[in-house]
Amino acid sequence: MRPPSGRSVLPTFRGTALKQIPHTSTNSHFGNPLTKNYVHPSSSPQPGPPPTWKPLAKFGGPLTSELPPPSTLDAEGLGHAANTAARDRVKGTSPYWQQLKDRALAIAPAMEPRDCALLLNAFSRVRLCDQQLFDTLAPVVEAKLLYFTSVHLAMVFSAYAKTGVKIQESFLSALSREVGARVHEFHSPVEICMLLNAMTKLGLVDLDLFTRWSKHVQARMSQEPFHVRDLSVIASALARVIKHHTVAEGGRQKKEEEDSTAALNEALDPLTDTMDLIAGRALATLGE
Repeated sequence: MRPPSGRSVLPTFRGTALKQIPHTSTNSHFGNPLTKNYVHPSSSPQPGPPPTWKPLAKFGGPLTSELPPPSTLDAEGLGHAANTAARDRVKGTSPYWQQLKDRALAIAPAMEPRDCALLLNAFSRVRLCDQQLFDTLAPVVEAKLLYFTSVHLAMVFSAYAKTGVKIQESFLSALSREVGARVHEFHSPVEICMLLNAMTKLGLVDLDLFTRWSKHVQARMSQEPFHVRDLSVIASALARVIKHHTVAEGGRQKKEEEDSTAALNEALDPLTDTMDLIAGRALATLGE
């Protein structure tokens, strides 16, 4: 049956007539479809960490308030996050450190010298003595020792010394050889101070090595203004070496009944001369 002339039948949906909506209408409940701002789902911003992820809420400070979850970080980001957390004095009891460790264990082979140095140094600054982490990174560090800068070498040495974790003899020997081959690359008083202090605390007291270091320190002191604090740390490190060899030689003298005091003193002259120079510089600085 055809509809009466002049009338049209609207389409129906489940038996109900639909209200005809002109395409150019601006009064529709849905608005004008031509003016809508449609965003493709793929270009919409990705959601951030869940609101419940706030490991630093009770432990961190302003620098770390926006740090992302460690599980999302690459090696470079991991080193940066650890360094930031240490600078911001995030407490060692924060779960953030455990998450940093877990991520480091997962991506250790991909970590570069700077990443390893920053991470280990950060853990040492909050006194987290994590044997598993240090053992995992040791072969990574050893394999890439050639590419470590002087400051990053000093940071690694210092991290092991501060935490007191056990260090394999082969790894310590590799570190010592690398440092011995690059004595003249260490220019900064802070680097020299950090390294000599760490080496002696780890039991490295080789007289030939420290003879070279003593001469290098004297050369740097003629070119760099050393802070009294750094001078005192260097003097303490040299004193440990002198004490070690004096006690050891004294034991041999008693056992073998040989008097080699003159030879020992001659061997220790570069170290004692450096200590005398340090004492004079420190007194002069304090008198200013």
